[in-house]
Amino acid sequence: MDWIINQGHRARLIKSISTHALSRDGMKHLEAMRGEAEALRASSEWMWRGLVLSFSTVQNKGNRVWKNVEARLPCIAFSNVAAIHDEAARKGFLAEQLHGVGYRYPDRFCGYLTHAVQIFEAAGGPAKAATDLLGASDTEKIAFMSQFKGISHKYARNMWMDSHPDSLKKAFAIDSNILQIVLALFNQVPRGVKPTGIANSIRYQEAEAHLAEISHEANVTTWEADRLMYRFRTAILNDMSDA
Repeated sequence: MDWIINQGHRARLIKSISTHALSRDGMKHLEAMRGEAEALRASSEWMWRGLVLSFSTVQNKGNRVWKNVEARLPCIAFSNVAAIHDEAARKGFLAEQLHGVGYRYPDRFCGYLTHAVQIFEAAGGPAKAATDLLGASDTEKIAFMSQFKGISHKYARNMWMDSHPDSLKKAFAIDSNILQIVLALFNQVPRGVKPTGIANSIRYQEAEAHLAEISHEANVTTWEADRLMYRFRTAILNDMSDA
């Protein structure tokens, strides 16, 4: 089973993305997203912070958990955690500091973060890792993020896209919102592409390639298309419909 695109939906998607990119609301949204990215990367530990915060969105609705975790970031700065050399003690410290924030799987995520410290230490710390990777290819950047336990195809891209707009040239953070647009774009999708997500890396990259072509034809970057599809999903789906 292969991808069978609906050419009418594709043409309307290109027009909708282009229209939203030129609209007052669209431009305002992209400007706000760039501002948030600038604020995020102002921290030398943005990679670590992004990783900690990413687990706050797993199967959680709203931003309550995000805000709870964000408030604890000063306590669990990478330098503080890395100063604890015993792995079990590190995990215990993280568990203590993140107790009650609302993580869906707190023990599991604290284990993931403990493992992440080892990866960052091998790379010379999160600041050095970020600096070394800035000039790397999309593949290299995504591969680094994919080392971390619990980081999906989406998050391996989104952590870069949240902090460095346009640093990934052909990437999309395909979450459940953008996936709705992907599913509406095709009359048939390959096995393994489900409304809940795209677990297979090859299928994910294929969907990503289709969206990259569409963004190019809409005269926007992939980052701009991604942020616009997420923000204006309902309107874009309405624009794509046959009605």
